[in-house]
Amino acid sequence: MSNLQIRRALWASASLSIDEFLCRATPHRHGEEEVSGAHSVVFVRSGAFLRTIEGESLLADPTRVLFFARGQPYRVTHPIAGGDRCTIVTARADTLLEIGRHHDPRWFEDPDAPFAARQGLATARAALLHQVVLSGLRGGAVDPLATHELILELLDEVLRRTVPTPGCGRGAPRVTARARELAEATRIALSERYAAPPSLEELARTLGCSPFHLCRTFKRVVGLPLRRYRDRLRLRLALDRLGAGEPCLTALALDLGYADHSHFTNAFRREFGRPPSALRPSTSRDGSGRRA
Repeated sequence: MSNLQIRRALWASASLSIDEFLCRATPHRHGEEEVSGAHSVVFVRSGAFLRTIEGESLLADPTRVLFFARGQPYRVTHPIAGGDRCTIVTARADTLLEIGRHHDPRWFEDPDAPFAARQGLATARAALLHQVVLSGLRGGAVDPLATHELILELLDEVLRRTVPTPGCGRGAPRVTARARELAEATRIALSERYAAPPSLEELARTLGCSPFHLCRTFKRVVGLPLRRYRDRLRLRLALDRLGAGEPCLTALALDLGYADHSHFTNAFRREFGRPPSALRPSTSRDGSGRRA
């Protein structure tokens, strides 16, 4: 691993492990081929990168969860500055298959391919569970039973909500290559300028289409309207910074592009069901929102 990449083990059991991964790579578009060494679920906490599998490139950002199958070749490139920071949960195939079959008896039986998709949505509950796990690990005295259970709940949530991506897995939506390219280019532009996003007219003009076509195509491919995607991106970045001990909510709101503290708090409460002040590290809660 290069000095631009740091991987740090946070916790491990016989069947699960969780690591923190930091990449400081500068923007580039020619990543070398890598091969996944284990079945893992990756949560992007900040930044963004493109993962290419079998010629299909999809943007990984805090609104998405990535699935890596053991032995699967892929390439990673960074279209925007800033690198990325991720949490990696590694699990055995039998654990992943058991969770998948719990939600769908037709779930894949292949231990070499336990995932139904390459990416899934980072739901509000998944984002909160992720932060609860990290908060517990940062707290010092780690409770192995509680940590293990919370990680299983997190895996259960993301596999249950798996959304097949174009060209991958059963039930994949039929979209053209041009539509996928347009949606991914839009996501890159919004990830690069989430605090001060371009206007719809500017974005459409840059991408060579009309605003109506852009909105319609983005929603069809990504599953969210542009405004909801932008808000989810901002709020998941906020969640990560709160978990890391962000001291000033007003400064955080302005950094993320909100007009003021009030607008940020209202948006955060709509998404996560509680105000941002409730997610500070000193407040311990479980994934359902109750005090632990």
